[in-house]
Amino acid sequence: MVVETVTVLRPLYNAVPLVLVMECWLKGRLDLKPWLGPALLMWLFWCVSAVLRLGKFDSEFVFTAVSLLVLAQGFKVNPRHIRLLLGCQVAAAIILGLSRGGISLDVTNQFQAESAQSSSESSIGLASALIVLLAYIRRMPVLGVIALLITLLFGKRIALIGIVAGVGLDLFATLALGHLRRGFGTIATAALGVGMATLGVNAASFYRWLSVLLSEEFSFNISPNALSSGRYNGINAFEQFMAIHQSLITSIIGHGTGFTTSVLSMSLSLKQSQTYKLLHDDWLRIMTDYGLIGLAAIIGGFCLLAWHRRLGLPMAVYTIVVMASDNVLTYAFYWITFAICLNYSPNASAQRKPVHKPGGAIQRPWPTQPIRTAANPGAPRNG
Repeated sequence: MVVETVTVLRPLYNAVPLVLVMECWLKGRLDLKPWLGPALLMWLFWCVSAVLRLGKFDSEFVFTAVSLLVLAQGFKVNPRHIRLLLGCQVAAAIILGLSRGGISLDVTNQFQAESAQSSSESSIGLASALIVLLAYIRRMPVLGVIALLITLLFGKRIALIGIVAGVGLDLFATLALGHLRRGFGTIATAALGVGMATLGVNAASFYRWLSVLLSEEFSFNISPNALSSGRYNGINAFEQFMAIHQSLITSIIGHGTGFTTSVLSMSLSLKQSQTYKLLHDDWLRIMTDYGLIGLAAIIGGFCLLAWHRRLGLPMAVYTIVVMASDNVLTYAFYWITFAICLNYSPNASAQRKPVHKPGGAIQRPWPTQPIRTAANPGAPRNG
């Protein structure tokens, strides 16, 4: 029953936000960001590199392309879209919870029969936290509380840490720094990105150090694997595996899109060491697949987001934190939700076509220029 429910639900919760985005495209104007061209060229390079190394086409190519295309679109999202998206997440949480034996707010044992964190459905809990941040910025408390409950139901502890970090840093920058907020937020995002990337790339060493520190200073005997919720063994084995296969060139340009996922699935020793199917360390994945160039590009993108968007700072900080302990890089659902929240506009028109009223003139929702006539010589010429 669980397997059948998950199989049916997975494409649905990926398709619903994409349908919302397509509706916005059809009703609005196609506005591509200027960075899409260079990003697609880099994506193509990394895909070809992965195919040459692995000899096969990986599904991650498609997920990455979809995420890039959606993020590069300039579209407007109105409150109805946010409510529909959140409703989809609520329905998914209820269906998954009931199919797995019940719903509980115990973040240490979600859905009782089987942890939601063991499947890719956990991306719902990560994505719902983005709506929490949107609700915080736009002052929508009801939506924020519901989205936070969804995050709790999926037991995403790292998401709660990310929310606290994002909201806390934004509050400090807004209340204490005023007009210096943008500059501080950009610098803080860069520093946090470099710090979390360094931590993620050396995650196994960090977990060992933290385990020793807790044992010697506080007499808490906790293994590195327990500290990492089962991630340490797989990450440590992967780091040792890559130490043999890494070179100066691959450290700079990476091995290609999907290389990490493919290696984890093909290597028997790595599969046996993994508690989870995926690595649960996006910074290590980025370093392996895209190298230092990929790390610099992603951190730079977050910095630009923090500089240009009011919502950019908390969302960038949240994502940087979550990437240290999860797989959001491969979740198209996450990045589509990310784009939807960034493009939220409470005044976005749900209808862009001319509306004709019987017996009256065509009513247009956009402003029109006056026609230049003899009585109105100051109006611009048509065309």
